[in-house]
Amino acid sequence: MVTISRHTTTNALKLSTLIVIAALFLLYTIATREDLPAANFINIRQSGENYSVRAQAQTLVEVRMKNLRETCARLNYPNFKMCNLYAMPKANVTWVPVFKAGSTTWKKFFIDLEVSPDHIKPGEDPYHLKYLRPFHLELEDRIKRRDFSSRKRTFKSEPEDNIRFTIVRHPISRLVSHYYRTKNNPLEVVHQWDMWVGEAITLPRSEQYQLTENQTQMFLAEVSEYSEAVKYNHPFKPSAENPFLNPPYPSFSEMINFILHHNDSINGHWLPAAIWTDACQNSLDYVIQLENESIEAPYLLEKLSLTSHTELYKSKENKSGNSSASMADIRRLLGTLSFAQRTALNEYYSLDYQMFGYEPI
Repeated sequence: MVTISRHTTTNALKLSTLIVIAALFLLYTIATREDLPAANFINIRQSGENYSVRAQAQTLVEVRMKNLRETCARLNYPNFKMCNLYAMPKANVTWVPVFKAGSTTWKKFFIDLEVSPDHIKPGEDPYHLKYLRPFHLELEDRIKRRDFSSRKRTFKSEPEDNIRFTIVRHPISRLVSHYYRTKNNPLEVVHQWDMWVGEAITLPRSEQYQLTENQTQMFLAEVSEYSEAVKYNHPFKPSAENPFLNPPYPSFSEMINFILHHNDSINGHWLPAAIWTDACQNSLDYVIQLENESIEAPYLLEKLSLTSHTELYKSKENKSGNSSASMADIRRLLGTLSFAQRTALNEYYSLDYQMFGYEPI
């Protein structure tokens, strides 16, 4: 048995006290050096956490960009002939928006930054994307490349030193966001009926309920009445036997089936971000993930030399939960899909997984 005397304990306590005093003296000495004023030392200590967050953001972005460049080279720089770039003259940056990935925030931010209030028409949505249309780059405006080593598509109306960037999001999360926006907004269903909603609803439900041609036409006539009521905010109670209006929006599975059956459709709400941004041909400088927006957005603003507009950016952040979904919601919706649907979705979004570092579902 080992015995520790009171004398030994007392000496240990004295030694510990001396070490603490010496450490405090050392810190004081460093803090009061002429080449590192005390105020700066304190600021460095207090901002240590912020610095580590910035370093984390920098690492995430740099690793992502390295992976993107390597993936583009491995795939021999696929060219989708997509041109969804906006060259902002005041900010000296080029934005490539991806729908359902923070695009509303950046759209509002750039409209306030770039568009004169005199150009906003009274009575119209002041944040409609059309106000950024003058800054949109066109494929016809691109400069013919003589040297393909840079793999960068350039444009006559875009300054050479513009920084190109985009914000991406897990493709399944984008799908769920779009689904909830459609489900929770009857007017969205009406606006998108001819684009995809109508076919997504009527084809499977006509088959499920074995509707005759006459029944189909009768129910579609009621859908038209419902649409008019929604447009003008009039009350309307659909008949209980109309399958197209019960519910009056597509199920998640119906939406996924439509997308998979029209996988060549150019719809920015669900088209893979790798294709929509034409990431390899447009040679993006920065790609941040919406999932890491809290730490990556400040880093991006810094690299874009837009830090002075941080408060403007924060004021435009989308705080509406209308189209947001929790992980539990996403898992529940994925649970409504068959194994074949999930497999096909993973294939459809394989480029997003490869280029932007997301995991398949």
